[in-house]
Amino acid sequence: MDRFLFLLVLCVFTINFSLAELPEDRPQGMEKPRVFISTDLGGDDEDDMQTMVRYLIYADMFETEAIVASPPKAGRKEDIVRIINIYEKDYNYLKTWSWYPTPESLRNVTKQGASGTGAPGAGKNTEGSDYLITRAQVDDPRPLWVITWGSLTDVAQAIYDEPTIKSKIRLYSIGSWNTRMDQAARDYIASEHKDELWWIENDVTFRGMYQTGDLSGNYSNTTFVNKLVAPYGNLGAFYKSLKAGVLKEGDSPSMLYILSPLLGFAGDVDDPTAESWGGQFRLTDATNHYQDLTTENASDNSKSKQTVSKWRKEFADHFANRMKWTETTNPDALPDTTTVPDTCYTSDQLDSYDTCDVISVHYKGQNINNNRDLQFFREHFGFMFSKDGKFYDFKGRKTSEE
Repeated sequence: MDRFLFLLVLCVFTINFSLAELPEDRPQGMEKPRVFISTDLGGDDEDDMQTMVRYLIYADMFETEAIVASPPKAGRKEDIVRIINIYEKDYNYLKTWSWYPTPESLRNVTKQGASGTGAPGAGKNTEGSDYLITRAQVDDPRPLWVITWGSLTDVAQAIYDEPTIKSKIRLYSIGSWNTRMDQAARDYIASEHKDELWWIENDVTFRGMYQTGDLSGNYSNTTFVNKLVAPYGNLGAFYKSLKAGVLKEGDSPSMLYILSPLLGFAGDVDDPTAESWGGQFRLTDATNHYQDLTTENASDNSKSKQTVSKWRKEFADHFANRMKWTETTNPDALPDTTTVPDTCYTSDQLDSYDTCDVISVHYKGQNINNNRDLQFFREHFGFMFSKDGKFYDFKGRKTSEE
């Protein structure tokens, strides 16, 4: 990255507010990934609800374009709103830490999708599928991440009604059982549009959230919930009530894939074949269609699952520390969620960035160099510092010169 440009970027960070009293709106220029969720949460599909809790804890990291209630389960728009209402009870604490979306803004983008499954067709559009078209057509250079935790029913309908949106979206679908519940919708996309659509199709890798890897101690699916999630906030208590207090979260790799380069120093959102919190995938015979390293019906799928579970400690620790934000406004009371790397850039020592060990950022006339505030800058101002000392932009793309 051009060092002069980097200096200009740092200058933009002189913003007139304190860390403890954040304004309602995120300052201009701090771009977040645009995310459109399609979920079948509700009914007895409680793993989607678990994933929604995690998503809301990280909602400050995303620009949530929509949350759509889709098939195949019985969950409806009201089920999504119910969880947002729980988030609202923790919001006054969360907003002191970062630019969390207001509960009302999330309710406003919650839409109803299809009530049944089946191949797309004329006149089958829904509020959810129409809204996907609307958001995909927004004039924005950022791709629209469409993450599906249920069937592809509404996504298929949107593409059927307006095929041009394919170039504007990136689809990450959690398949397996979800796919089987609406095989026709999946097959329509695969047969008619696979060659023109950027698509991660996760049919088995997602199980690494709760299978394979280190499941001992605090990382067991029950102990983690009981000790590190349930005690914190209304969202934690709600999480504890789901799946008999056992972590499953099979849909979470779809969001962890986007977060991984930002928080885990792993992965590249443009390259699903790279390792990341959200899994590692192989390119199929289509241009941008990615699938699991092993097929779902393989005798041993551990290779695929382990591409998620190998990162369990990293993403579990990060989530556990963020859960504490639901009931405290004291930023200095909690340990860092990440470690500041040994190498860094500084605003006044650009020529020695390979050897410095303290990041120096001038913020409202003060020199910010403690770990908690540095984490804040890394996560919310769009710049990151990787283990190799390279500079990354908010989307996780390496921008520094080699």
